[in-house]
Amino acid sequence: MAWQSVPDSLDIQTLDAAIALHEAALQPAPACEFAQLMDALLKFARCFGLTDAGRDDIVTIMRIYHQSLSDVPADLLVKAVEQIRSRWKWSGRMPLPADLREMISDELSTRTFLLAKLRTVKSKMQRERGERSSGSVLKLVNASKGPLAAKSSTGS
Repeated sequence: MAWQSVPDSLDIQTLDAAIALHEAALQPAPACEFAQLMDALLKFARCFGLTDAGRDDIVTIMRIYHQSLSDVPADLLVKAVEQIRSRWKWSGRMPLPADLREMISDELSTRTFLLAKLRTVKSKMQRERGERSSGSVLKLVNASKGPLAAKSSTGS
């Protein structure tokens, strides 16, 4: 695979800003917002007879939901709860944490992937620009072209 450099037009501040935005988009829901969303889910479940759990059971159920979904951003939890409320078709059981996660898994994976990609670009940019400033860009170009490039640059 050919070596590709990060464009010179990309600056570290722009990249840092993009990383910060993506990190913010992956921040887990605050506890109070999580509780409100789970309360809405519980009201939905009770309204349609999906649970008849008592107070003690509800506390246990909500702990399990929190353990399973504590890494999910608030906007994605909102999306999952809304989808459950509009699309839930399994009568007789309350949606499981996995049901909610499944509804937002593509978006969560995309956000995680994009953040990793941005961090990789930043790391590569820092490496390249550090090597360029130390005068080793020729080594990078030659390494990207394989063994023949090294021979041609030495005059062999």
